[in-house]
Amino acid sequence: GGAAAGEAVCLTGPIGGASAGLALLEQSELASGIAPAPAEALRARQLAPEPRLDAGAALAAAGASAMIDVSDGLGADAEHLAAASGVGIEIELDRVQLAPGVERRDRDGSAGRGCRSQQDEDGERDFHGSSMR
Repeated sequence: GGAAAGEAVCLTGPIGGASAGLALLEQSELASGIAPAPAEALRARQLAPEPRLDAGAALAAAGASAMIDVSDGLGADAEHLAAASGVGIEIELDRVQLAPGVERRDRDGSAGRGCRSQQDEDGERDFHGSSMR
């Protein structure tokens, strides 16, 4: 079992919301640049995460070859999955959907291709499969 070369890497939903929510809770002034509804939704992602258990069960039944909960950040958890499967994983960051209110940032904070935070606890699932039914 595990991920295999040539399979797609997919997520069950947008990421970045939990860590952005934590930032808003710790630094309320950051909310000044975000509409109230998305800011509240980001805080909720941190305070009341919703693990995608039903999605995980459905993906397993559909033939996903490997899965991991994205709780340590997409890069870190993809590395865990790759190491356990004995494969390399390439992530096209410009195709990763971010939660509303979350911006792409480089490590130095400037606008760019990298994700703003290094950690996320959204509970989204990272899954792989080429022959899913």
